[in-house]
Amino acid sequence: MDLSKEAEKRGAELNVLVTRLRYLGDVILTTPAVEALKKRYPEAKIYYLAEKPYGEILERNPNIEKVFSIGTGFFDMLKAVVELRRLGILAAVDLFYNPRSAWICYLSKIPIRFGGSRKWRKRFYSEHFSVPDSVKSAVMHHVYALKDLDVELEAGMPRVFLSTEELDDASRLLKGLIPKRRGGPLIALHPGAKWQSKRWKAEYFAELAGRVSDRLNADVLILTGPGDEDLASLVSGMSTGNTHVIPYLTIRKTASLISLCDALVANDGGIVHLSVALSTPTLALFGPTDPEIWFPYSGRGSYKVLSLGKGCSPCNLHYCEDRSCLDDMTPDIVFQSLEEVVSNASAR
Repeated sequence: MDLSKEAEKRGAELNVLVTRLRYLGDVILTTPAVEALKKRYPEAKIYYLAEKPYGEILERNPNIEKVFSIGTGFFDMLKAVVELRRLGILAAVDLFYNPRSAWICYLSKIPIRFGGSRKWRKRFYSEHFSVPDSVKSAVMHHVYALKDLDVELEAGMPRVFLSTEELDDASRLLKGLIPKRRGGPLIALHPGAKWQSKRWKAEYFAELAGRVSDRLNADVLILTGPGDEDLASLVSGMSTGNTHVIPYLTIRKTASLISLCDALVANDGGIVHLSVALSTPTLALFGPTDPEIWFPYSGRGSYKVLSLGKGCSPCNLHYCEDRSCLDDMTPDIVFQSLEEVVSNASAR
């Protein structure tokens, strides 16, 4: 389907809605698809719908006309529907296709609605996309959803855009936190993760922080996610390194800080995708999840995934008593990989 011809035929503006309601990493992973859509239809105005606070990470993206960040309540949904009707959206691509996003696309009276063919929700879409089983990468999964719109099927990199003001604010925050730098790299560690099974041990992060400080002469930031304050303090308290706990910040303030770092080490989750999207050298620690799906950029630039490839992995379990996929990943192994990431970044 050629959306330009559809707009001309209907006498409509080429306004397109893309939606992925949540979560941080998932929203970031859609940015290559948005870029591919804009490349194919440069005249289009692309709007994006996501839930708070995830939508804010898409602000300042030059491929997006406007981001609608909505709450999770019923009246938030109705407000979004009214606003989308007012805009006169020609086509919607629902990359989430859960009940809520399906209802929003349908009630907004968008004539062309692309979505998945999952269960009863397929009735809310006028067109259905399918992705071949051979496509494992989450990035390519979103791009393939646009196949019927004649979009080039290429695996772009996720991107997040920051303003000069945001970077200046982060620099001031960093200077207040570390008035005198040690002279080595600035390394960020993010010990949190939504699932218990994804979390590398706190004592391992503490040991890594000490080793990074001693061997690389680095300053170490311990980043804090929602509810991670005690964990970050625990890691810092156990470490012999020069660590600085960063209190929980907004997504964009966290992004600004990460963009100033020389490298980030984190468990599988939204933060690793954010780091990659900011072009910050990244080491992602994977245990129960599949790096081929969720970290499709390993080896591209200064981005590396560390996975022990245990026979039971990927299991995708949220809780695991064994945890050997991460517990056997020693600080020695991680430090060696981090040295490689930092060295590769310095050589570029």
